[in-house]
Amino acid sequence: MFPSVHSLGEKYTVGLILIKIRSIDAPVVTPFSFQTNTRVGTRTSLICSVSVGSHPLEFRWTRNGKPIESRNIEVGYLKTSSSINFDPITSEDGGEYKCTVKNSVGTTFHSASLVIEGES
Repeated sequence: MFPSVHSLGEKYTVGLILIKIRSIDAPVVTPFSFQTNTRVGTRTSLICSVSVGSHPLEFRWTRNGKPIESRNIEVGYLKTSSSINFDPITSEDGGEYKCTVKNSVGTTFHSASLVIEGES
């Protein structure tokens, strides 16, 4: 606080106001991909990580445009990332996997194709 300033008998108080400005950023997903030698019966996983983005973040995974509903696929969530774990991979697991992330500023996504070796 600054000292009082007097001018012609009047008292004025001069103060300092600090304003903290916090930027709010849309999410940015770090690119990911599946390993290339994926076979039925093995394990694999994907991690969808956000390098930039204000909290809270909301993650959603889809396979071929539909929610993932499979007993062998587990979806995990952390503050800035989400993962899908395949244990084991089945012949039905092939397809396009998309991670969509949104917050109050925007929505973004990244996708990767799971191609199962030996499948046509």
